[in-house]
Amino acid sequence: MIRIIRIAIIGILFSAISGIAMAFWFSGPGGYVNVPLPQEATSPTTQSPTLNTNTVFVLTADSFVDDQGNPLNLRNTSFSHGMGVVTKQIETFQKIAQSDPGLSSTILQIATFDGKTLAIYDANGPIADPSKISPDSKRIVIFIADIQGDTVNKDTGKISFSADSVYKTLTSALEALKKTNSPVLVNLSLSAGEPVQALQDLMSSYPNALFVASADGWPGNYAENLNNVVSVGSTSDPKNGATKNTVYAEGRVEVTNQETGLPETAYGRSFAVPQGVITAALAWQQNGNLSAADVKNIIIGPTLVATADSPATGELNPQASVGLAKSFTPSSPPIGNVSFQPPTDLTFGFIW
Repeated sequence: MIRIIRIAIIGILFSAISGIAMAFWFSGPGGYVNVPLPQEATSPTTQSPTLNTNTVFVLTADSFVDDQGNPLNLRNTSFSHGMGVVTKQIETFQKIAQSDPGLSSTILQIATFDGKTLAIYDANGPIADPSKISPDSKRIVIFIADIQGDTVNKDTGKISFSADSVYKTLTSALEALKKTNSPVLVNLSLSAGEPVQALQDLMSSYPNALFVASADGWPGNYAENLNNVVSVGSTSDPKNGATKNTVYAEGRVEVTNQETGLPETAYGRSFAVPQGVITAALAWQQNGNLSAADVKNIIIGPTLVATADSPATGELNPQASVGLAKSFTPSSPPIGNVSFQPPTDLTFGFIW
């Protein structure tokens, strides 16, 4: 079943990225059902702080194709960095949903930001017939967006891209999603090797959104002083990039090569981050009274173990976090957003 799932997502995503990406938002093929575009919440100045958790949005801005629309594959693999991240999100969703009967009515949609659905999953696997989905189902929508201008360092095999592309992708999506009355999370499987004030300002500008980032450098290091940032590291490299708010998960993803039918594996913090973001999404869906800061506490709370060496860290515990969310007492209602104009003179790279 796992191999079938992997083959399905790889086939769908390869089909989606086979054409030339002409628009800024990564556009995929039609089919399945459309995801309703985010709608502005009614009476935003007077509405209750309670969020509508029937739908939770996860923005996954990543690397899928190069400037010519060709798959931008990881070193020595047949799949792209973004494809590996999305595969790990699906795998994590199914693993958690299968262990919690209360999540049996939750579905996961992989969609482009223009509303095209690439795939739909429940706890048991891909859903081929959307008409069989219960209208009462809750859903997590993974919005995938390709970061343009990607380049590959032939010596290191790492992918890099301009800050301008990163910020355009993030701000364009967040400006639209903040108008909804739904939880919004951002998967940041990327890093910069030095402090980036502009990135800190960006995340500070969207306090209602929860950013789940790689523990290697920044933005993960901003988890120390921003209540809406969670840092996720890989259990294979627990000392690298640790902060006092770092949790750890297995940094490994395996997909099936479409040509050979053989499994291919990649390792890195990039594939630990999706486990944190899906855990947070499922936890937030349990309680619409939570703020992003509350969800951060729910994610790191069940993991931290005090030791003689600071900071205290621990391994991600999805089941405990989802359970804790159901009865968690909110610390404060969500607060407003402010606008932010990003700079264009910085460079970031994916870590994998």
